[in-house]
Amino acid sequence: METVTSGDRDKWRSMYYHTLNRAQRRRVRQSPYWPPGQWEEDKSVPDCDNDEDADSTDFPMREYDPKWAPQIGDLVEVEYSFAGDDVSHWAMARVLTVQDSAADVEFLDNKPNDGKDYQFEFLRALPKEGDVVEAQSGGNSIEWYKATVVKAYLNATWDVHYAHGDMDFGLTRVSLREHFPFSKGEMVQMLRRKDGQEYWVDSTISDISSTADAKEGVTVKHFDGKEVEDVPSKLLRRVRWYFEIDEDVVVSTVSDYGEDSFYKGRVTNVRKNGRYDIFFDDGDSDSCVSWRALRFPWAMEDGWDEE
Repeated sequence: METVTSGDRDKWRSMYYHTLNRAQRRRVRQSPYWPPGQWEEDKSVPDCDNDEDADSTDFPMREYDPKWAPQIGDLVEVEYSFAGDDVSHWAMARVLTVQDSAADVEFLDNKPNDGKDYQFEFLRALPKEGDVVEAQSGGNSIEWYKATVVKAYLNATWDVHYAHGDMDFGLTRVSLREHFPFSKGEMVQMLRRKDGQEYWVDSTISDISSTADAKEGVTVKHFDGKEVEDVPSKLLRRVRWYFEIDEDVVVSTVSDYGEDSFYKGRVTNVRKNGRYDIFFDDGDSDSCVSWRALRFPWAMEDGWDEE
C-alpha cells in the first residue's frame, strides 16, 4: 500500500505490472488508488501535443515540389504565421495572380488578405479532378478509403468516387488527404463478404510483391492468423486505432540510422489529447506516445509470444 500511495511512479509501475495479476490490476484501476489520471493533471508532467487534430496541417495533400507552379484560379493552401507567433498555420486560398516564383492569393476562410505575395515554397496544391486521394466516408468517420476526385468546387469542397464503388459529395478539406501506398507491417482493415453480408476485419500487411509484373495487391494477415494473398487496395482501409489501459502493445521506434526497432509493453494511461503512456517489459517507460507508433502484438510479422 505504501508503494501505491507514495507517489513514486517508477515503484508504482513496477509493483503494478510485476506483482499484481490481471484481476488485481483491474480492481486497482477501479479504486481511488489509480494514479495515472492524477499524474496527467500534475503540472510536473510535460504536456504533449494533440495526437490528431481537425487541422489541415495534419492531413497534407502534397509536399513542396520545386517544379510545381500554381495557375490562376487554383485552390491552394498557404503557410503563414501571426506576428510574434513561431507556429505555422495553413489556410485555404484561391490564386489570383502569378508572377515569377510568387502568387497573390485570396483566402477562403475569412482570414484578411495581408496584401503580400507568397513564394511558391509556402504554397501546396489541393486536389484536382482525377487526383487519387484518401477520403473519410461521410466526412465524419475514423476510416480512410482510397478514392478519386470527380469534381473540385471553387468553394473548396470535393466529390469523390471510392475504389470500392461508393460515392461521396461535398467533402471538406479535413476529410481529404494524400494517398500513399500501403507498407509492410501497417495495420489496416480488410473488407470481407460472406453470405451477402459485408464486414471489415482487423488485419496487417504481411507482404508486398516486389515484381514488376505482379498483380495489384498485397498479402494480408488477419488478427486470427489467417493470411489472404493478392488483396487489392480497394478492399483495404486505414483507420485511427485506439488502445485501452492495460492493453499489450508493441511500440515502433526509428533509430538515428533509420532502422525500425520494436519494444513490447503495456498501456498505463490514455491521455485526454489521445496520446498514450507506456510501461515497457524491460522496466523503462515513455509518455505522450502517438497511436501511430503502436501495434497490436498480433500485427507483428512473426507475432509475440505471451510470457
